[in-house]
Amino acid sequence: MKKITSGKTVKNGGDDKKNELIKLLKNFDTNTARKFEEEIDVQYQMLTNLHNSLIEQVEDEIKDFYKDLAIEVFVKLVVMNSLISYQLSSTGEAWWTEFSKYWSNKENKILEKYSGNKELLLDEFVNFLKNSKGNRRFHITKIKRLEKIYEFLKDLTFEEIKYYYENMDELRNIISKNLDTQKSAKTVVFSVKMYGYACRISFNQYIAYPMNIEIPLDSRIEKYTKKILDMDLKSPKKIQGIKLTDKYMLEFWKDVSESAEIPPLHIDSIIWTALGTAFDKKKLNEEEQTNIEKLILFNQ
Repeated sequence: MKKITSGKTVKNGGDDKKNELIKLLKNFDTNTARKFEEEIDVQYQMLTNLHNSLIEQVEDEIKDFYKDLAIEVFVKLVVMNSLISYQLSSTGEAWWTEFSKYWSNKENKILEKYSGNKELLLDEFVNFLKNSKGNRRFHITKIKRLEKIYEFLKDLTFEEIKYYYENMDELRNIISKNLDTQKSAKTVVFSVKMYGYACRISFNQYIAYPMNIEIPLDSRIEKYTKKILDMDLKSPKKIQGIKLTDKYMLEFWKDVSESAEIPPLHIDSIIWTALGTAFDKKKLNEEEQTNIEKLILFNQ
């Protein structure tokens, strides 16, 4: 298929690629995506480690009622971290590993501090950010984000956390409003994905992501999308005469998601597995390996 830069719209080539991608994605489903998330995604593993560490700290104190508080702290930490996980100084995997290890440290006494004064969680998180290795850029902007979202998180109760797990689209809307940004913004939808991870771990309950929450357009997904659309990566202005904006790419993935019957946030997990290199392929069965390889070859 030839690249078009003349301003004319040519649909057949793009539609062929889209239909081929949909066909490949139909080899997967939400259960496969869940497996990739829970067994392959380093972020999920790091969140599991942090959750377990916080719960262990509660059990050491022999105060059962603190378990709910530990989950509150855990979920709020995850949301805050997800909203500043951009323009990193390390890989995303390394950053979430640093996050998990820091807050797992009992010497931080974060549960004790939070139980006495909920405002301290924000202060402690800002201190973590300022001294982090994997997130050294744009601290002023990121701290303002943390302050805005903590107005919502501060009084978020254990029961409300459970409610928003069942209504993640509402959570997306609230985060977007608090940050005064678009509902489809990369960090907004990514924070919902991480919230889902945190609640899945905390409540030992799996709830699929809603179909109406967009895929996070990070650099890897954006590059993957542009290659599918046969776009000249050196001149990222137009594809088949259409300006390739985030909105255009999000609409593309919305159509793919609806046709493949897999929510965009779960498609994100499937694509990330295909793009990833740092995981044990033995965790995939033969059929899964074959289908992932097809996704990789499709976009080379």
